[in-house]
Amino acid sequence: MLILPAHIPVGAQKIEGELTRYLPSGWTTVIDKDVDGPDATPRKIDAEKSNLGRISATRRVARTLFIGSAPTADAANRGMEDRRIKLGCTLPGESPAIFGDALRYLSQAATYLYQDSARYWYATQPTVAKLAGDRAEDLKRQRDKVLEEIKGRVREELKAPKNRGDFSRIHAFPTAGHDVVDEASAALVILGPETEW
Repeated sequence: MLILPAHIPVGAQKIEGELTRYLPSGWTTVIDKDVDGPDATPRKIDAEKSNLGRISATRRVARTLFIGSAPTADAANRGMEDRRIKLGCTLPGESPAIFGDALRYLSQAATYLYQDSARYWYATQPTVAKLAGDRAEDLKRQRDKVLEEIKGRVREELKAPKNRGDFSRIHAFPTAGHDVVDEASAALVILGPETEW
């Protein structure tokens, strides 16, 4: 029987403990998030992409990459070439190309996976691109909360009849032109803060 690095269940408690015992601290987080944890990125990719999930291609790539790159994290020529990763995953009769696809998806989604040309490696520090992406998502969520707060406050102010002024109608934050009735009386139309001109 052929045993490859891809077949070693890195996330299993005994194996993880034995592997991380020889590594500096911080690798448990990498394993849980980007290699072989129950909610790890490779499992999510395999679940989303049925052609990869059929043979657990992304998880096999992540395991191979971890075993091949974690011990050399401080080396001058760190990481593994993509062809060596494929070699550590592919069984006779399987196409190496599917593992290339899995590596590509993993490198786009993983937090701790670095790439330099055709070399890949895990590190205990998140990549700058991933940090920037996460912060951009946080800012977007905050922006949406701020916009909703603005709209809520304006709607609350408009409930009082004294705040209507001389307008017979007020249209707050219409989403399309047909939301504003075309009549001869004066109306106030309040556009949303996200409206682009």
